[in-house]
Amino acid sequence: MVHVATQMRMDLLVYKSHILAEAVPYIRKYRSKIMVIKIGGEAFTEGYIAKILQDAILLNELGIHPVIVHGGGKEITKEMERRKLVPRFIKGLRVSDAATIKVLKKVMPRTGAEITKLVGLLGGVSKQMPGHKGILEVQKVSEELGYVGQVTWVNTKSVLRLLKKGIIPVITPLGFKDGYVYNINADTAASSIAIALKAEKITFMTNVDGVKNGMELVPSLAIKEARKLIRKKIITGGMIPKTEACIFAVKNSCKKAHLVNGTIEHALLLEIFTDKGVGTQITKG
Repeated sequence: MVHVATQMRMDLLVYKSHILAEAVPYIRKYRSKIMVIKIGGEAFTEGYIAKILQDAILLNELGIHPVIVHGGGKEITKEMERRKLVPRFIKGLRVSDAATIKVLKKVMPRTGAEITKLVGLLGGVSKQMPGHKGILEVQKVSEELGYVGQVTWVNTKSVLRLLKKGIIPVITPLGFKDGYVYNINADTAASSIAIALKAEKITFMTNVDGVKNGMELVPSLAIKEARKLIRKKIITGGMIPKTEACIFAVKNSCKKAHLVNGTIEHALLLEIFTDKGVGTQITKG
């Protein structure tokens, strides 16, 4: 019995050494590159945020530059309900009147501050960057949506200054325009930030596996194939805006975009540093 246990430990060590050896060329390839990581608000409520941040901190230690963009989702809805406000959505975008913006200004920076604090507790260094404070300029999407913006300018100098110092930027997706604060969809904000920074990759950390066709995970998709799966309703629900954000990023300079299940231990590292990965990558094709 002791022999079996010893052999199992040895097998595990050998397996881990193979993973490490597989990672080495990827570490060399991506050193000094920027990687945008979008973390959904559910990462907090479902308790897997620390797993993602640990991986981001390790990337930073390896000389790769992670930039975190976070969502707020359920916490925003919860605060709106507490204030007896009824959330409304049009094509997946939250209608944002003045009362909703007050909620966003309270909840979103608080989420960013919590991420920054947690990075510190995990041994990393980060800085919160509220988008509406000179980081993300926007234009209004439509009158119907109210104060909802599309990113038109990113203060890349401020972001790159932090990266140069080895500090992980944590960007809150609120925007500014003519003295007003705007709500920005976190997925499209992350894509716009990745494009502006000329990021090597953008990774969307979710609470589900990447794209599935039936029960099978699709490890890689070209843009054309991804659009086809949306039309055929194989990609549905909340995965549609994430897939479209991936397509937008890849079309406009990112070499690859990834959809990864953040609840998996070290999913970010496995997706970036192994040949097979654990999610779905989207490329130009």
